[in-house]
Amino acid sequence: MAASTGVASLAAHQVLNSIFFVGCKYGDAISQTSQAFLPACFPSGAATGLQGSGSPTKASTAVLPPAAARRLSRRLLRLSISMGAFVSTAAYLVATRLSTIFTSDVSVTAQVLRCASLLFVALLLHPPTMASEGLLIGSLEVRFLAKSYAANVAIFLTALYVVSKRQLGLLAVWATLAMFQLVRLGTFTMRLKRTRLAFAGAGVKDDN
Repeated sequence: MAASTGVASLAAHQVLNSIFFVGCKYGDAISQTSQAFLPACFPSGAATGLQGSGSPTKASTAVLPPAAARRLSRRLLRLSISMGAFVSTAAYLVATRLSTIFTSDVSVTAQVLRCASLLFVALLLHPPTMASEGLLIGSLEVRFLAKSYAANVAIFLTALYVVSKRQLGLLAVWATLAMFQLVRLGTFTMRLKRTRLAFAGAGVKDDN
């Protein structure tokens, strides 16, 4: 899709991609941490999404998860927000101030500069998105995630197809990616709120 408007666009996309995927590692690590430590906070077979039998529980939206699970989720979400701010700022500075380490071509660096703000948004949203995803995996909300990704990926690929067919350019490609991150984050956080794993409300107190 990025190559649809020329070689310079593709080269700029490669630069942005390189920066983006380095930044993604931090969000991915938070997701893996969520998946590794959250299950231990639940009694055996009592995670919010699926029970030991593999069938969904209708009580998942009514039963408050254990205090340890809620504490861990809040800490990881706060960490992910801070990490997102740090990583996105660093990536933006690399794209705008140090893009010449990738290329000296003026037309390529110009396109990198045009998309730097969207790179910033995509990486700002990535750690909290991945933390939310990891919390949902750790609480066995597998069916919800499968349905969510099936819908989101279909919409995302359709948007990229439109970008390519209409030759909207590299800016539209990265705007689509930033929107994909935003939709995922909104979907996952709404589910976390519904399962009360996070955002349970100020009136809910943790037990010791």
